[in-house]
Amino acid sequence: MDRDDILALKVRSAKGALVRLGTLMDIQDTSGPTLVQRYNIYVSVPLQGNPTPGTSTGAAIKKMEEIVAKVLPPGCT
Repeated sequence: MDRDDILALKVRSAKGALVRLGTLMDIQDTSGPTLVQRYNIYVSVPLQGNPTPGTSTGAAIKKMEEIVAKVLPPGCT
Protein backbone atom coordinates (compact mmCIF):
# COMPACT_ATOMS: atom_id res chain seq x y z
CA MET A 1 0.00 0.00 0.00
CA ASP A 2 1.12 3.53 -0.59
CA ARG A 3 -0.13 6.95 0.54
CA ASP A 4 -2.88 7.21 -2.05
CA ASP A 5 -4.24 3.78 -1.12
CA ILE A 6 -4.43 4.78 2.54
CA LEU A 7 -6.02 8.15 1.78
CA ALA A 8 -8.60 6.44 -0.46
CA LEU A 9 -9.84 4.17 2.36
CA LYS A 10 -13.36 5.01 3.44
CA VAL A 11 -14.71 5.27 6.97
CA ARG A 12 -18.21 5.90 8.24
CA SER A 13 -19.16 9.34 9.47
CA ALA A 14 -21.37 9.96 12.50
CA LYS A 15 -24.33 10.02 10.10
CA GLY A 16 -23.35 6.72 8.48
CA ALA A 17 -22.05 8.10 5.18
CA LEU A 18 -18.78 6.81 3.74
CA VAL A 19 -16.04 9.43 3.79
CA ARG A 20 -12.60 9.18 2.23
CA LEU A 21 -9.93 9.09 4.91
CA GLY A 22 -7.96 11.65 2.89
CA THR A 23 -10.61 14.27 3.66
CA LEU A 24 -10.02 13.79 7.39
CA MET A 25 -6.24 13.52 7.66
CA ASP A 26 -2.86 14.09 6.06
CA ILE A 27 0.05 11.68 6.02
CA GLN A 28 3.43 12.95 7.15
CA ASP A 29 6.75 11.13 7.17
CA THR A 30 8.31 11.00 10.61
CA SER A 31 11.03 8.98 12.21
CA GLY A 32 10.90 7.17 15.49
CA PRO A 33 12.56 4.37 17.39
CA THR A 34 13.42 1.26 15.42
CA LEU A 35 12.31 -0.82 18.39
CA VAL A 36 9.43 -0.23 20.77
CA GLN A 37 9.84 -2.36 23.87
CA ARG A 38 6.74 -3.66 25.55
CA TYR A 39 5.92 -5.38 28.83
CA ASN A 40 2.40 -6.82 29.26
CA ILE A 41 1.30 -4.92 26.09
CA TYR A 42 2.38 -1.55 27.52
CA VAL A 43 5.27 0.48 26.13
CA SER A 44 8.22 0.08 28.49
CA VAL A 45 11.61 1.65 29.03
CA PRO A 46 14.56 -0.47 30.09
CA LEU A 47 16.54 0.79 33.08
CA GLN A 48 20.15 -0.19 33.55
CA GLY A 49 22.59 0.31 36.35
CA ASN A 50 25.97 -0.97 37.46
CA PRO A 51 27.02 -1.46 41.07
CA THR A 52 30.03 0.41 42.33
CA PRO A 53 33.06 -1.75 43.05
CA GLY A 54 32.55 -3.66 46.29
CA THR A 55 28.73 -3.42 46.19
CA SER A 56 26.78 -6.66 45.91
CA THR A 57 24.26 -7.23 43.17
CA GLY A 58 21.45 -7.50 45.72
CA ALA A 59 22.39 -4.17 47.32
CA ALA A 60 22.57 -2.52 43.89
CA ILE A 61 19.11 -3.82 42.95
CA LYS A 62 17.69 -2.61 46.27
CA LYS A 63 19.19 0.86 45.69
CA MET A 64 17.73 1.03 42.16
CA GLU A 65 14.30 0.05 43.53
CA GLU A 66 14.55 2.86 46.11
CA ILE A 67 15.45 5.40 43.40
CA VAL A 68 12.60 4.21 41.15
CA ALA A 69 10.11 4.47 44.04
CA LYS A 70 11.15 8.11 44.61
CA VAL A 71 11.34 9.21 40.97
CA LEU A 72 8.55 7.43 39.08
CA PRO A 73 4.87 8.24 39.58
CA PRO A 74 2.71 5.76 41.54
CA GLY A 75 1.73 2.67 39.60
CA CYS A 76 4.81 2.59 37.37
CA THR A 77 6.72 -0.01 39.35
